[in-house]
Amino acid sequence: MEKALERKRICSAVFLDISQAFDRVWYKGLLHKLRSILPYQFFLLLKSYLTDRKFRIRQEDVCSKLKDICVGVPQGSVLGPVLYLLYINDIPETYNTSIATFADDTALLAVGNTLEESKGRLQQAVNNVATWTKKWRIKLNESKSTYINFTNKRIDNVPISINGLPRDLGVEMVTDMVAKHANSHKGRLEQHINEEASRLLMSRFTFRRLKRSKPFELSTTPHN
Repeated sequence: MEKALERKRICSAVFLDISQAFDRVWYKGLLHKLRSILPYQFFLLLKSYLTDRKFRIRQEDVCSKLKDICVGVPQGSVLGPVLYLLYINDIPETYNTSIATFADDTALLAVGNTLEESKGRLQQAVNNVATWTKKWRIKLNESKSTYINFTNKRIDNVPISINGLPRDLGVEMVTDMVAKHANSHKGRLEQHINEEASRLLMSRFTFRRLKRSKPFELSTTPHN
């Protein structure tokens, strides 16, 4: 985005909101993806972890029958967010656009010499992602998704207005990229970015080690 503005180009962005992201992960789809990226032994462990999960509702002394859990990563678990990231790891990329994802936040960005060019590229990227979400049973919340243009261009010496202030990762985007007071927040923003980047690197390092580990024999313990 910064490079686009330096070159006096326009950057269009869409911040997608995914409805109940962690609760709607499709088990069969997730297992299909895990099978293709993990050693078979680790895949079996995760498959055992995810399958045959059940729940029931209790009200005072009355309990419902057990029901199967068919969607969603385990809430409150360490693996939950990692499994979700693996589930959306193959989100389609479109030529001349960029994708930025973190947890259930997804942003699509496109750059062009004109507003029409950047919007056209962005629309193609949105269409591709929408098709992908339908295939993998991911629900987009259109009403909470936001579109915005970043530019320092002018029309007849009048700045192009930008409507809406989207929030990404809980941070309100500043549409005036040359605001005088922006530098006062730079240090805190950089610290936040560095902290989140470190967490991502740790998760990535962990799965690299898992993928490179030597196969091992799985043991099973019978239960009565």
